Amino acid sequence: MNKEKVFKIIKYITAFFSFVMFICFIVQLSRIYFSDLKPLYSRDLVTGYLLQILPVIIIYILVIIISFIFSLLVKDKKDNYVKTTNEAKLKILERRFNDNCSNNTNYKSLMKIHNKKKVAIVISLLLYLICLIMTSLYLFNPNHFIYNGDINGQIIDMLIHISPWLVISLLTLIIYTYYINYLAKIGLSFAKSILKEEGISKSINFNKIAHEKLIINIVRLSIIVIAVTLIIVGVVAGEPQRVYQKAINICTECIGLG
Repeated sequence: MNKEKVFKIIKYITAFFSFVMFICFIVQLSRIYFSDLKPLYSRDLVTGYLLQILPVIIIYILVIIISFIFSLLVKDKKDNYVKTTNEAKLKILERRFNDNCSNNTNYKSLMKIHNKKKVAIVISLLLYLICLIMTSLYLFNPNHFIYNGDINGQIIDMLIHISPWLVISLLTLIIYTYYINYLAKIGLSFAKSILKEEGISKSINFNKIAHEKLIINIVRLSIIVIAVTLIIVGVVAGEPQRVYQKAINICTECIGLG
């Protein structure tokens, strides 16, 4: 196994443990937050919660160090790991078509591929819209979030009602991305046949476009949208006052200010 493959595996491992660390911190912070001041905040209390995830913290730090060291050993730049999408290749090849190739059989087949892509876009947008509407109907209903109510029960109910729609939207994103790439791969064969029949050179230096970058950016955007939505819901439910009171307790009882 060459260095590039090892480095790629290390990146996946680093990403995995980053996710695990994120989940562990969220869980521990939630346990502290919902402890309802029993016991009172203290250094011992916070330290005890952190010690429970100490093995994960140590492993995560070691993985980060190994990843950093190995990245220095691999001389190749990250551009070597960037892939070109079939969609990008197809668009570049289509720019070389002649105006009189519309009667070509392969061209008609290529147009059918584009029609399938349009249908996929419409279906995906409709699914996203349904998921957005169903999620918003729950989140922006103040009756679901009562200040000084059963916080744990409200969160569990929210997860039960929202999680299916989030899963559907994520699966829609993944399926749509790979389906479009699959259609573009089929379209490439038609495009190459058209260029060959028309006697047009198809020797092209494709621009490198990250195939995974689209998914990563959309996932990042989705996380931001979810975060902003939950912040708005928290403000509507009166959570800032509760957080403010918690912060006062932490400063006076744990850190020792005042």
